[in-house]
Amino acid sequence: MKKPNPPPPSEFALEVEIARRRALHHVHDSSRILVDVMHYTDTNHRQAYTEIVGALNTIEQRLIDLDPKTAQTKQP
Repeated sequence: MKKPNPPPPSEFALEVEIARRRALHHVHDSSRILVDVMHYTDTNHRQAYTEIVGALNTIEQRLIDLDPKTAQTKQP
């Protein structure tokens, strides 16, 4: 059985952008939630929470960098 040919990338563009934006908002919210309760955490775990928030911020920035609008302006 032959595999169907995937549609051209332009047909996926909207779905990819929606997924990127949803992920961006969820990552941002996750980071904010953890920061809001950081002062309630056990001091033994605070460093771990801080590292998690830092990693979430890195992921958030990478998702922002994937924005097709900004990617077009960054190209020489």
